[in-house]
Amino acid sequence: SAAVVLPEALAGRQQAQTALALARSIETGGFTETLKQSATNFLGITPTDRGQFEALTQNMMITMLSNAIKGNPTGREMDEIKKLMPAISKSKGLNIVLLEQAANELDKLVGRSEYLMTEDVTMEGYSRFVVSQYPTKKELDKEAKQVSEDAAFYLQQAKDAYEAGGGK
Repeated sequence: SAAVVLPEALAGRQQAQTALALARSIETGGFTETLKQSATNFLGITPTDRGQFEALTQNMMITMLSNAIKGNPTGREMDEIKKLMPAISKSKGLNIVLLEQAANELDKLVGRSEYLMTEDVTMEGYSRFVVSQYPTKKELDKEAKQVSEDAAFYLQQAKDAYEAGGGK
């Protein structure tokens, strides 16, 4: 039920956001003593280095996503979460994109749980709400086109720079 899922989803979302903030800080400023203390507060143990922090955080994220699955997610939710878990465990280091995806899935789970706890919920309304949380094919195609255009632009810039330098 939503009342059971919501606390797990809220806790997981908070963990994902904290892990993401720490990972971004480490990526930009290194594994400093201040960050080591923040990591200790977050993980409950003191990681000896960046590698151990990343491994511990990966394990925490997998556990957190596993707990979210126990909340009886929809088929689409289950698919999204199941795709993330092996990707997190197989990634070298802490992958910020995967942390962002995990945080986004947990945000969606929180939203769905909160929606289910409102009055007069219908199956049709809930179905529309869940579908609205994911991009449409048209939106995905538009995003893919933009990525393609950006790549072509940067490729042309690199080519122009190469030719301006005499091909060196």
